[in-house]
Amino acid sequence: MDKLRRFLDVVDNISEWSGRIAWVLIPILMLSVTYEVITRYIFHTSNIWAFDTDQLLLIIIVGTGGSWALLHRGHVNVDIVYSHFSRRVKAIADVITYPIIFAVLMVLLREFGSNAFDSLRLRETTQSTWAPPVYPIKLLALLGIFIFLLQSLTKFVRDLVEAITGRREKKKYVGMFEKEDE
Repeated sequence: MDKLRRFLDVVDNISEWSGRIAWVLIPILMLSVTYEVITRYIFHTSNIWAFDTDQLLLIIIVGTGGSWALLHRGHVNVDIVYSHFSRRVKAIADVITYPIIFAVLMVLLREFGSNAFDSLRLRETTQSTWAPPVYPIKLLALLGIFIFLLQSLTKFVRDLVEAITGRREKKKYVGMFEKEDE
């Protein structure tokens, strides 16, 4: 049981640091979009790099931030119903939904993995004038999907234990979306 708990903590640490990468990139994306809007609409010029940069940054943010949001219970659920459940019933509901999540993530890994490795093999670039390489971003997004899968597995194990025992394990990371009494 100790090894399992250590594995769960390692996955949580990876997700936490993955989310911190997203935190750093969000202001950079905001500055890039702001700069592009100002230069386009005030100075009537455009930048060949702005659109591609914004897209690539957004892919990295989504890829690295998803597991962090799952770690901190930041994903959307039907709160009008879910919030009235006890902690144990919430855990049971989550356990029931995880086979669907795992199936979707496995399909994403297979399809996106194939696409990312093809992109690497071809040294794919965007079709813009600037033409930055796309394959590093696709490989990072693939890594993000894999980390999300690991975090999903971690949450599933914790929810399963809570559904069976009625006790929630203390987590190292408590996020802004979680209440003290949860």
